[in-house]
Amino acid sequence: MAYGLKYRSQFDSQTDAYTASKTYTIEFWYKDYAGGTQSVILADTPIIHKFAADDPFAPIKGSSVSINLMNINGSLPLSAFNTEEDDGIMVKLLESGNVKFIGYVVNEDSYDTMVDFTHVITISANDSLGLLKGVILSEAIVKRPFSASYQTNGDNFVVYVDCDDYAFYPAAGDTITFYGNDYVIATAVNETTTIGLGVYNWTITVTTTTGGISLHSNFTIYLTGLLNLRARNSLMSIIAACVKRTNIDLITNIFCNISAYPQLTTVSHFEQTLIDTQTFISGETYENCYTVLEKIMTSFRCSIFQANGEWNIVHWDEMRFYTNQAIPGYQYDEDFIYIGNTTFTNIFTFGADPKLTRPIYPLNIGQISSYKFVRKTFNYHQPKYLLRNYDLQTLGALLSSYTSGGFTIKEYVATDWTTGTGPILAERFIRVVTDSAGTEIERYLCIRGNHSNTTKAVAGVPFECQEGDKLKLSFSFKTNISQGGPIVIVFALMLTDNTISYYVDEVPAGNGSWITTVGFSYTISGGDNTNTWHSVEIESSQMPIDGLGYVYLPEAVDAPYNSIRETFYKDIRLEYIPFVNDTTKITGQIHKNERDKNVKTNTDVDIYIDNSPTNQVIGTLFQKTVTNLLQDRTGVWIYNYDITTGYAQLNEMLTHEELAWRGMLRIKYEGEFVGLYQNSVASMLTIVKETFNPSKNYIFGLLSIDYKKNRLNGTLYEIYDSEEPALVSDYTFKYIYSTA
Repeated sequence: MAYGLKYRSQFDSQTDAYTASKTYTIEFWYKDYAGGTQSVILADTPIIHKFAADDPFAPIKGSSVSINLMNINGSLPLSAFNTEEDDGIMVKLLESGNVKFIGYVVNEDSYDTMVDFTHVITISANDSLGLLKGVILSEAIVKRPFSASYQTNGDNFVVYVDCDDYAFYPAAGDTITFYGNDYVIATAVNETTTIGLGVYNWTITVTTTTGGISLHSNFTIYLTGLLNLRARNSLMSIIAACVKRTNIDLITNIFCNISAYPQLTTVSHFEQTLIDTQTFISGETYENCYTVLEKIMTSFRCSIFQANGEWNIVHWDEMRFYTNQAIPGYQYDEDFIYIGNTTFTNIFTFGADPKLTRPIYPLNIGQISSYKFVRKTFNYHQPKYLLRNYDLQTLGALLSSYTSGGFTIKEYVATDWTTGTGPILAERFIRVVTDSAGTEIERYLCIRGNHSNTTKAVAGVPFECQEGDKLKLSFSFKTNISQGGPIVIVFALMLTDNTISYYVDEVPAGNGSWITTVGFSYTISGGDNTNTWHSVEIESSQMPIDGLGYVYLPEAVDAPYNSIRETFYKDIRLEYIPFVNDTTKITGQIHKNERDKNVKTNTDVDIYIDNSPTNQVIGTLFQKTVTNLLQDRTGVWIYNYDITTGYAQLNEMLTHEELAWRGMLRIKYEGEFVGLYQNSVASMLTIVKETFNPSKNYIFGLLSIDYKKNRLNGTLYEIYDSEEPALVSDYTFKYIYSTA
């Protein structure tokens, strides 16, 4: 989208014997504006820049500016800044050409006075981080890089792509970029195609000719579209999807130098660590982007904010590890593509020396009490869609629509129930029945017609399973024809490592053995009939191997198999149960770091992202690698500056960091300071020292900057003292067990 510069004004900051004046420029850019640029007059206090979260470790530190303009005899009314869109008017603040802030005008926080003489109007703009509360993750579009091989093969509208990344899931309407050229996808089919010696797993048809593409092996391509919410995505992809919805495209600096062994230390761990995107489901929908971003930042003790015209993600605890607090950083472009390294350099010192940033007395000083312990609890929950489309709510293309007996019946492609054991596959679809008022009466999966394997007629999408854990599958079924009992119907809940396959047996009841022949036998007794709903529960014993699990649904009718003899399924549920032994299941884990002090204050919180012992705990962190069909989970975490020392658990590291901060009394300053500029302009991306206690290091909680007066006001929190002894604490990790 194009923006045109409509209003501009400048001012110089106040100066003294030791402080040079700085020239600041305020610009208002209007979407789709093509007119000239007008100068406007600023009030005595032109602009105040605020960060409102009084928490040095706040996961999201949004900022705003209040700009005071002169409305001279009605020449610049508030209505001149009205906008119907969140990104209708962009505001830029620059210092000597260097961007200090970019945001958008917020109507609700701008105001005027109803008088007819010259007066001040106030225009407010913010960085749009707060507006992410109005955007759900499933609506967030992002451009992501993937390593792939690709080529055309005679048809210049069709590109064959080989990409083994779980998150690569092209869809119609997405934009795909090959060698710098963008193409809109018409169709994308996940299928195997062999061209010469190359094997490709995607056939992508684009809407415009490529002109022919020769073979490119292991090149970077880009896919722009919605995240594949049914797959594991990198934390970086999810962060990008959220931040991009601010509509403020900036470079992002990541000052966080931890990694899960054996990840590379040359790029951010956010880029290399995956998570099931279902982690961010709440109820029946995905969480908003603000909550998603907040959870990710909190999980790594990071803060995200805008400073100096760039996005910054900072792991403040690391300042104690580097000389002069020079935290190394990774730099990513506006599309979150790695472009290089950077280093944290913005260190301020305040004190009585007039050459420094000086407090304006009285300066308030307080203390922050210390903690006895830090405890974090990670409760285990399985992914909502461990069995994809178990609730039959995801409908494919409409196949047919008709009325019968006053009801409207619609039949749809059965998304995620498209496979089975062939080569002849039974017909299957989701049937939805509504009454004359449009109220849904029934929804079920319908199977009918000829097939190669009755027991394995229809299969769900496979899911990862680990040795020692258990499964519980339940569903209801019936047929549309009368079949009186006794009848035995065989169901298959299968576990395979592609070498050997096991199936749950019906015995012992409630703890079925894993056997190598197909088999859970369900008996419909004499006097009963398959044309009424029957509920089935298949409960397994501990799984004998790692592998993939498959839910198969049979046709429960006798031959002949045709279009009028149907089997229906509904109320399908799959429970995955992590087990220690055959009687004890794990329901969560607790990290606790404690010091030996007579103190009662502590912090005890639930967390939503962590290491875990099994792939089917929602919030589990993963590597990009796969071993024996299963995605590898993160294990040992390290600081990149010391790759020889590891932490067995991510939250062993993070609880130690938090207790290192809160394991002793800390100082908090509150007040006003003069002197915004030392080696750069003060911002939230600033570490502060003081001449009174030169070993102490602070960061801001609240921060309000008056650029013209060369002053800042806020709260400064001591993070660490370079002379303090190393923390002595006791870390414990334990599982939460249940025998219920």
